[in-house]
Amino acid sequence: MNTTFLRIDMMMRLFAGFIFLFFVLFSSTAQNFLPLNYDTLQRKHEINLVGSGEFAASSVSNKLTNYFIFGGEIPNDLITRLDGKQRSLNRIGFYAEPTLEYINYSIQPFKTKNWGIIVKAGMFSSGAARYTNGLFGLMFRGNEPYLGSEIDLSNMVVGTTTAHKIGFGLIDGKSKSSVSLNIYGITNYIGAYLGDASFKQDESGFAAELLLTGGRADITSTGPYYKGIGVGVDANFFFKLGPEEKPSFLQFSIQNLGVGFINKNIVRYSMDTLIQYDGYTISNLTNGETIFGEGKNIGDELGLKRDTVSKTIALPFTVQIGKIIDEHNTKMFQFFYGGRVYIQNGAIPMLYAGAHYRSKKWFRMGIGVSYGGYTGFRANLYAQGAWKQFNIGLATSDVVGAIGLGKGYGGSLSLSYRFNN
Repeated sequence: MNTTFLRIDMMMRLFAGFIFLFFVLFSSTAQNFLPLNYDTLQRKHEINLVGSGEFAASSVSNKLTNYFIFGGEIPNDLITRLDGKQRSLNRIGFYAEPTLEYINYSIQPFKTKNWGIIVKAGMFSSGAARYTNGLFGLMFRGNEPYLGSEIDLSNMVVGTTTAHKIGFGLIDGKSKSSVSLNIYGITNYIGAYLGDASFKQDESGFAAELLLTGGRADITSTGPYYKGIGVGVDANFFFKLGPEEKPSFLQFSIQNLGVGFINKNIVRYSMDTLIQYDGYTISNLTNGETIFGEGKNIGDELGLKRDTVSKTIALPFTVQIGKIIDEHNTKMFQFFYGGRVYIQNGAIPMLYAGAHYRSKKWFRMGIGVSYGGYTGFRANLYAQGAWKQFNIGLATSDVVGAIGLGKGYGGSLSLSYRFNN
């Protein structure tokens, strides 16, 4: 293989690797598969700590992800197998949201209503990405397998938002329905996409062409810790269905519905360019010059335009509706099911269902399945301890992922202490 071809291969691996890691490491969302044990008992105070996190992908196996986490050399046969499983467009995402909330049912701002107050604090980091099979191939196989062909890099998108969150709201003492108004301190935001983009080369590898049309990346700048402020709402509504002697309960939930305002802290890179390489240009590398020649700015040659802008963003939010577990029901088995929609680029609606086991004393457990979000089918498992005042639960949203297989990882923890006197 000639030196010129090696230089093209090295350059395209670096270019594809940068974009792939950009889409993977800065992408994401998750579901808390620990079902809510719903009861209508009157209380005075309640403290809840809930944390959930997840990484999921449609076409990236944990066998590959584990190498990025634990290190090691990635086997070529693994790359070959995964490359054959990539679709024209693939999904990947992550989500993390720990929240601490305090509920006081004794303080009632409206004396004619049985409404207590709810105060919460936490953070969330959520992202999503969509990438092409061509990008995956360039990243892990280089450009040699694509000699004489064109690789589609169009319609890729990535978005991520990280923020701290403080909320205050009202909760119905009997139905437990609640609404809270939240203030968000935005610490990080990325929104990027590529419109029409492609890479093609001749069979010799001496000439290559990179087309980038309609691409843009908005990234929060370095500087102040908080890059912007946001406002949004969380809402949980519970509905009683069926006969009085055997009721079922339905939950409708909206989380983080709102907007953020980032003032002069967004660095915007936009591109609209056609770059052509030939053997003479690439050979300049042997003289210690840049990819584009001596004294030339790579950003300028790529057609990147840099601006500092303000931006109003929509916060990533979720909508969920489903049948939940009735804590007053003494049956050994109950069933739960529902759906969740992630309002982010790249995700698809998620459906889930499962069975809940209740012992005669304090132990609870359940198993279920889900499909959608950023991956396909997954098995879910959880266990709970429920006492008069204290409740603890631990769950995994991907049983196979928990043992290092599958296409993602996910788990959640729930702690609750209730003051009944």
